[in-house]
Amino acid sequence: MTTRESSSPVPGQNRAYLSFLLRNKRWINALAAVIAAGAIFFASHIYLKPSFAALLPDNLPSIEHLNRVTSEVGGTGLLLIGIESPSFKANRTFADRLAAKLKPLSPTVIKDFEYNYSEAREYFERFGLYYLRTEDLKKLKHYLQKEVIQKAEKKRDNAFASILGIDEKKEEAPQADATNSDQESKLFAEKIDPRIQRLLEYPRDYLATKDGKLVVIAVRTSGTSLSLGESRALTEKVRALIDELKPTSFHPELQVNFAGNVQRSLDEVNSVKADILDTAMLLVVLILVCLYLFFNSWAIIGLMVTNLLLAVVVTLGFAQLTIGYLNTLTAFMASLVVGTGINYACIFCSRYLEERRSDHDVVDSLGTALSSTYLATLAASSTTAVSFIALFFAKNKGFSEFALIGGVGIIVCWIATYTLLPIWIHSAEKHIKLSGKATMTTVKLGALLSTIGGKVLRYPLRTGTVLAVLAIVSAVGSHKFLQDPFEYDFTKLGNKLSRHKTGASGLHKRIQDEVYQSSMIPAVVLMQNAEQAKLLCAAAREKVNQLPEDQRNLQSCLTLFDILPTKDALSDESPAKAHLREEVKTLMGSKWLKLSDSKLASILVNMSSKTEIRPPTVDDVPDQLKRRFETKDGRQGIVGYIYSDPKKPLEDGRNLLQYTETFGSIDLPNQRGTIGAAGENFVLADLLRSIKVDGPKVSLLAFAGVLIVAFLLTNGLTGGIIMALCLICATVWMIGLQTVLGVKFNFLNFIALPLTFGIGIDYPINVYMRFKEQGWKDFSKAIRTTGVAVFLCSTTTIIGYLTLFEASNQAIASFAKLALIGEFTCLAATFLGMPLVFAYFNEKAASKT
Repeated sequence: MTTRESSSPVPGQNRAYLSFLLRNKRWINALAAVIAAGAIFFASHIYLKPSFAALLPDNLPSIEHLNRVTSEVGGTGLLLIGIESPSFKANRTFADRLAAKLKPLSPTVIKDFEYNYSEAREYFERFGLYYLRTEDLKKLKHYLQKEVIQKAEKKRDNAFASILGIDEKKEEAPQADATNSDQESKLFAEKIDPRIQRLLEYPRDYLATKDGKLVVIAVRTSGTSLSLGESRALTEKVRALIDELKPTSFHPELQVNFAGNVQRSLDEVNSVKADILDTAMLLVVLILVCLYLFFNSWAIIGLMVTNLLLAVVVTLGFAQLTIGYLNTLTAFMASLVVGTGINYACIFCSRYLEERRSDHDVVDSLGTALSSTYLATLAASSTTAVSFIALFFAKNKGFSEFALIGGVGIIVCWIATYTLLPIWIHSAEKHIKLSGKATMTTVKLGALLSTIGGKVLRYPLRTGTVLAVLAIVSAVGSHKFLQDPFEYDFTKLGNKLSRHKTGASGLHKRIQDEVYQSSMIPAVVLMQNAEQAKLLCAAAREKVNQLPEDQRNLQSCLTLFDILPTKDALSDESPAKAHLREEVKTLMGSKWLKLSDSKLASILVNMSSKTEIRPPTVDDVPDQLKRRFETKDGRQGIVGYIYSDPKKPLEDGRNLLQYTETFGSIDLPNQRGTIGAAGENFVLADLLRSIKVDGPKVSLLAFAGVLIVAFLLTNGLTGGIIMALCLICATVWMIGLQTVLGVKFNFLNFIALPLTFGIGIDYPINVYMRFKEQGWKDFSKAIRTTGVAVFLCSTTTIIGYLTLFEASNQAIASFAKLALIGEFTCLAATFLGMPLVFAYFNEKAASKT
């Protein structure tokens, strides 16, 4: 085979470097094998930690407070066990049997659980009258008299009314509310916290829907829902107990499903794991197909993929050594490294094969490929790495971990490409010819890109004007969007499958709406003493009342002392009130009251034989209610709970920020101190606040860093300005398209912006360096070779994003959508903008000659 001189001279240092690689290829391969073996060992021990807490610094107040509450009180995790069938009897029987099996797990595996409130009912039947003031007792007395008279008259028997001394004509009715049974019932209920009053309304005291078709066991965990290992162990244990009972033996249609933040967190983990596996398999298949269409050589593809996989394994091994786990952001880093890291091999191999097709020998072709691509790919990898490094300056720990792993991954991919690939290609060429004719895909794509570029060259002024106008329109159109660019609807960020009616989030919402009829996961307040606890709820309500109406987000506040009668109810104690209470008790025992169909009447009848004529104390509160307000070491009454208004759901980020801002710090009266609530919602709120602060800062740092590297590596001010213009246009177009498509930023997808800066500038740099190498001549050849290789690089990156497009985790999918938008605008900036640059320098070069 005849050979020609290399199409471009190979600098001496590059020849020396290539000679060094080829002389020491055995040692280099052996070293690579050792590194690969070690990396595989460490990478196999990495685990997934996709909780929100993993994205924030450990010293953040919300996390420290949550850890303290978990340590002293127990977890904020809630596992809801939903028992469903058409038969209420079957549901409650199964619940009783399962509760008996759960009881031995408390308090080691679980903190406590509840599903039947018979003890709570018993307590309020004994002491319910002490929750009413004198005026309320009068209204209640009148209501009872009215009910008794109506039922007695219906039976034509007024004897009982006479014995009681009831003279309906002389009895003066209290205020207007007293004649309405429903209003009387509401009046009575308002004297008790609504969450406690709700316990008395469940069918047969079971935590269930009105029709009994859904019975719930609420299990409070010892840890938080962020403690994924504990959560998984708990759900597996409970599921095993359920299986032992054989649910269908109670009713053929009986099903048991989990909900609550514990199951929701596990669903997120499982969806991320499934997405990783699915996307990895799809990514490999699609990239292999893409590479074959471009290279038509399984041999060269095998070398490229092996080189890439080695880099990915080393990256994961490094991540395990330095961090130990993958978070929600870094979980898909392998896809990103594969889609982006293979770009350098594509550029290198494309140039190598171009030289071989021109009948240059292996060594010369390798030398030319090294000398003509290393600087451009180094610039590309450096700008990408810089965009990652900018994320280090964010408080968001997830960003910094993403930066570390991604930056190392990109650099490792570049190093592997320019150390191992030349050796492997040289060895492979001894046994098989790697080069062949250019594939039909590359020929047609090259022709298409050349045609597009030719049109631009023919009408440079028109093209430049159109691109500038598009940039201006995008900037103006996105101005309003950028004033509020963040996604506040958290339902668009979680696992979309769990939102289904039968999923964890779907069942959670049904239980909240149909069973609890209120928020189920409160903020927890840990106080120093009982005196603070007695002041908490009044202070919380006072703070809320000072806010505008639309910012008030408090359904109820509950401490152990709020279960007892309020000071207001006991403030008017007198002999007359005690006598009035005795009269009410007598009326409650009337046989005629039993005939009433009023809900309140049935409650009062049950109370009649149990009512005590003494106020309750803390000792009277049943353990069923009291244990929630105890610490692990037995201190009573220093734990409080603040429930958000379900009409202002915390899945709306604006509500979340207001709620956590309000209750993150509560000043108690009489200089009793300042206390704050804790919970997973506070962690999520801090995550949202961090992205609002870090996002713009990180983006500006990435933009500036990328441009600085571009200035340095393109060897001059002119090249740097050109790269800046390409990047600015691509970014402005990206945000314009983002505005049109309504893709908002969230705490995961915001990284797509700095990534676009880093990855997007790769493409114009490679094309620019090829134009410069050719002396601004033969536009078509540069586009048909390097231009096609750049398009291949973009295609592999696009594939990496596309595989994430349909991820179950909607936050990851939103990242893919936003990054994809950026990829397309960067391609447009390259293949429409760079021909304008060529036209300018070509004309300038021609004028000199």
